[in-house]
Amino acid sequence: MKRIFFIKPIIEKMRSSDPPFITFRRQRKSGLYMVCSGGRFHPKEEGIVIRVWRSCVVVTDELTDQDAVDAGLSSLRELFEFFRKWYGEVPTRMHKNWFVVLQLEELEKPELLERKVGAGCLL
Repeated sequence: MKRIFFIKPIIEKMRSSDPPFITFRRQRKSGLYMVCSGGRFHPKEEGIVIRVWRSCVVVTDELTDQDAVDAGLSSLRELFEFFRKWYGEVPTRMHKNWFVVLQLEELEKPELLERKVGAGCLL
């Protein structure tokens, strides 16, 4: 299963009854991901699986505070601070990826775990 990294505060919100449902990334995401903390050299699986079901390109100047809240942050300013920390700047365009946190019983459905090859990548 593919891995996706989040900061600890967002991971804790994913465990809540009202989890975030958007993540902003430089690349389009699609399919099932194991949520990890740490970094790629010291990943820690957090026991959470998400399914990214939609993705589109957005212009960061057009983002709102609500977009940041939907991503689990308090404000657009905080989101832009993370962009600067991770990318060195606020990119002009980002991929807005919608996801759902899957429950354990959903992971037992074989159709969700099947990997399909399409357009040269795993979906």
